[in-house]
Amino acid sequence: MAKSFAYQSSTVRREELPFTYTPGCPVSLDNLAKIEFDHFDFTGRLRTGSLIVHASIISKMRNVLGVFYEERFPIHTAIPIDESSFQGDDERSMEANNSSAFNFRKIAGTDRPSNHSYGTAIDINPIQNPYHYVDGHWGPLAEDADYTDRSIRRPGMFFPDLPVVKAFLQEGFDWGGLWERADFHHFELKGRHPA
Repeated sequence: MAKSFAYQSSTVRREELPFTYTPGCPVSLDNLAKIEFDHFDFTGRLRTGSLIVHASIISKMRNVLGVFYEERFPIHTAIPIDESSFQGDDERSMEANNSSAFNFRKIAGTDRPSNHSYGTAIDINPIQNPYHYVDGHWGPLAEDADYTDRSIRRPGMFFPDLPVVKAFLQEGFDWGGLWERADFHHFELKGRHPA
């Protein structure tokens, strides 16, 4: 008998966020939650992932990640980027193909907080689903791995017709893969930012 999808949430302690929860963060610590969930990796092995998200999207993420599990859609790793291997560094996390959510930081090239600052944006498999930078290059490491050619489908890549992408959209998220300057790994909740 197949194992059922495991998902749980818990409160977040200040000491768990030494790098990402810094002065000026627009969301209350009380409104952040840690979710832990089953997922399959690229070898087909069952793993436990963890993301820090806004508490208001706990049930939405349960529904979305349940579809990832049902579809056996691979997630390389999902480790909060406050862990010692990343120390809050988004670029380091992406280059390790890590999936993450909360991180108080500004939108590149602006003074505006990213939706990650509210815990309402999630990046998944950034190597397979690259971001098109303003200067025209793709990252992280996407040009080396040739994930910029979206006519070739490979495991872990997002496309509009996939159930995992549809699940995000049905739960009220925008997908960066549909933007003029694509951000294929990025999903963010539509509407006003919760505090």
